[in-house]
Amino acid sequence: MNEMRINTEKFKIHLKGELNSKVQPQPYAAAPPPQTGYIYGYGQVVTSQPVGGSTAAVQQQPTQLPERKWHTGLFNITSDISICLRGAFLGPCLLRKTTKAMGEPPCVLDCPINPLAELRSKWRAQNNIEGSTTHDCLQGTCCFCCALCQLARDVKIVQKAGTGH
Repeated sequence: MNEMRINTEKFKIHLKGELNSKVQPQPYAAAPPPQTGYIYGYGQVVTSQPVGGSTAAVQQQPTQLPERKWHTGLFNITSDISICLRGAFLGPCLLRKTTKAMGEPPCVLDCPINPLAELRSKWRAQNNIEGSTTHDCLQGTCCFCCALCQLARDVKIVQKAGTGH
């Protein structure tokens, strides 16, 4: 039994010596450089990462403007008779002219089935107009002429005022 203890002790000593000789302390890696980014849900931008026990510097973002309504209603055909007549009798020409006025390529649209819905959605997003893509699709399909005329009137008004896109 003593022999067994001695062998065990020799084994422990031998193992301890091996571990001590092979394990070297590793130096800590350098801290990563400060990064910037958006803190989701708070509307603030991080301009530096906390280091040690310090706090992050935060810059407040401007608040988003409330959504506005279209300048004219969907069925407000009397507000611009020339647009109304072009929409009723020369719809494709008015669509091309409005697309060009919006700064979009006239022939390159992602939605060949209902290009008006795509244009209305883009215009709404650029000019913070209330509505939804669903409404744009429904109006572009069911009331094509009226929806096209509404978009053309809004583009004309915004560009005349020098605001928006």
